[in-house]
Amino acid sequence: MPKRQKKPSQEKKLSTRQRLDVLINVAKTTYKASPTAVTMKVIGALINAIAPLLVAYFAAQTTTALADGYAGNAEAGSRAIVLVLITAGLGILTSIWSSLENYINELAGYKINSAVTDQLYEHFLSIEYWRYDDKETADLFDKAQSFAMFFTRFFDIISRILSAVIQVVLSIAALIYTSWWIGLMIIIAIIPSVIVQFKLSRLQAEHWRSNTETRRKMNGIQYSVFQTVNLAELRIYNAARTMLRLFTTYRDKDQLERITYERRFLAWRLGADIIEAIAEVVALLSITMQIIRHAQPIGQFIYVQQLVSRALGGMHTLANEFNGIDEDLVTMFDYEAFMRIPRTNQAERRLRSVPEMIALRDVSFNYPNTDTEVLRDITLTIPRASHIAIVGENGAGKTTLIKLLLGLYRPSRGQITIDGINLSDIREDDWHSFLGVLQQNFIKYHFSTIAENIYYGDIRHNVSDERYENAVHDAEAADFIAKLPKKRDTIPNQWFEHSDGTTGIELSGGQWQRLALARNFYRDAQIIILDEPTSAIDALAESRIFERLFRRKDTTIIAISHRLTTIRKADAVYMMKDGRIVETGTYDELVAKRGEFYHMFESQL
Repeated sequence: MPKRQKKPSQEKKLSTRQRLDVLINVAKTTYKASPTAVTMKVIGALINAIAPLLVAYFAAQTTTALADGYAGNAEAGSRAIVLVLITAGLGILTSIWSSLENYINELAGYKINSAVTDQLYEHFLSIEYWRYDDKETADLFDKAQSFAMFFTRFFDIISRILSAVIQVVLSIAALIYTSWWIGLMIIIAIIPSVIVQFKLSRLQAEHWRSNTETRRKMNGIQYSVFQTVNLAELRIYNAARTMLRLFTTYRDKDQLERITYERRFLAWRLGADIIEAIAEVVALLSITMQIIRHAQPIGQFIYVQQLVSRALGGMHTLANEFNGIDEDLVTMFDYEAFMRIPRTNQAERRLRSVPEMIALRDVSFNYPNTDTEVLRDITLTIPRASHIAIVGENGAGKTTLIKLLLGLYRPSRGQITIDGINLSDIREDDWHSFLGVLQQNFIKYHFSTIAENIYYGDIRHNVSDERYENAVHDAEAADFIAKLPKKRDTIPNQWFEHSDGTTGIELSGGQWQRLALARNFYRDAQIIILDEPTSAIDALAESRIFERLFRRKDTTIIAISHRLTTIRKADAVYMMKDGRIVETGTYDELVAKRGEFYHMFESQL
C-alpha cells in the first residue's frame, strides 16, 4: 500500500537552491501563460523605479536654474523653462503608463491565474483516489490552493520587489556619486530594518504553515454550520453561539497570534526607524552646509533629499513585501510538491466490449496508512446480466467492496479480474464507461436545471429526449417534475434564479434521490452498482423502481440494500460480516438456512 506522505512541516527548511528552482518554475508558468503581459510587467517595474529618480533629478536642476535666474543669470530663465517642460513631460508619460499598466495587470492577472489554477485542479482530478482520504495530501492541496488563488498577488509582489531593488540600487549609486560617505551611511542605516523584517517574516511564515488545520476547521464551520438549512437544529439545541465561539477561537489562533509577532518586534522596528531618521537628518544637514559654505547648487538639496527618501522608501517597500514573498515562497514549494504527486496509473489495456465475468479472488484490503483489514479473503464471481445483492450490518465492508469494484482502490492482496484480466491493467476510463453508479452520497447539481441534472449521467453523447423520458419514468420522478413551476427547466435551489428572474425551488431528499436514479437510468449502463440509493424513497416506490430495474435481463446489477423487497429479487445474495462473506445463496436459501442473514432480517421476516 502507499506510504504516508511526509509532511512539509517535517522537512528541512527550504534551501536557496530550492527557492530558486521554485521561482524559475513559476517564471516559466507565468511566461507561458502570457509572455506579452509578463514582458510588459518587467518593463513597468523598470519604469516605476527609474521615472521617479529622473523626475527628482530634473526637479532639482529646475530649482537651481530658477535660483540662478532670480539671482540675475539671463540664460538660467530659458534653461528653467526647458527643465520644467522636461519634468512635466516625464510626469505625463508616467501617468499614461500608469493607466496602461492597469490594463496590463488585469490581463496578466487573469491569464496567469487561470493557467495556474487550471493546472492545479486538473492534477487534483488525476491523482490516485486513495489520496482523497489522506489528511496529509489534503493539507498539501489546501496550501497549493492558497498559492494558486493568490498567485496574481504574488506576481505583483515580485514586480514591486524588482522595482524597489532597482530604485534602491540606483538611489544609493547616485548618492555615492554625489557624496560617497552619505551613500555609505544610508547603506549602514538600512541594515537593521532588513534584519528585523527578515526575522519577522520567518516567524509569520512558520505560523501560517503550522495552522493549516486551524484554518480548515474555521472554514469547515463557515461552510457547514453557518447555513440556513442548519439553523433550525443549531437553535433548537442552543448550539449556534457555541459554534460561533468555536469559530472565533480558531480565527484568533490563526490571525490574532500573527499580530502578536508584530507587537514583539515593535521596539526593534522603532529602533531601526530612528536610525534611518538620524541618517536622513545627517545627510540633509551635510548637504545644507555644503550649499552654504561652498556655494553648491541649491537644487542639490532637493536632489539628495529625494535620493535618500527613495533609497529608504524603496528599502521599506522591499522589506515589507519580503514578508509576503517569504510566505508565498513556502506555498510555492507546497504547490510544486502537490504537482509532483503521481497521477493515477493509466493502464494501456483496452476494454471494448461488455464484460462477461467479474471475479474477485481472495481479495483483502486495508486503507492507506492503516493496518486494519476492512476486507478479508473475499471471493465471488459476477456473471454478465446477473443480479446480486450485498447485505450486512453497517461497517461490514460493503461500501469498501464497491470502491474496489469501481477501481478507486486496489486490493492489498488478491485480484479483481474482468474477463480474466487484472482490473489494474485495464484503462480506467474504459472500465468506467460500462458502469452506472449511485451511492448514498450522490452529487446534487444545485446550479443546473432538473433536466441537466439528469443529462449529466451521460455527457459522452448528445442529449436524448427519449432517454430522458424513460429515465424519469423508471425513477418514479415524472410526477413530481410535472408539478414543478418550470417542469424540467426548474432549478432545484431557491438561491439560484431562472432567466426570467424567478427563483428556483427546494427539493425533498426523496425527490433528489429520484433525480439521481434518473441520472443513473439515463446513462443506460450495462453494469449498475447501487449503494443504498433509495433510503429516502418510500418502500412501495422503491419496489416499483427495482422491479423495472431487475427486469433488464441484459444488465448486470450489484445492489447494496437493507430492504427485503429489493433483496428478494436478486439472483444471489452475499451476506457480509466483519469484512468477510459469511453466507451466499438465494433469498429463499438463506432464509431457510436460518444463519446470519436470517438473524439480521428476522424482524422484517
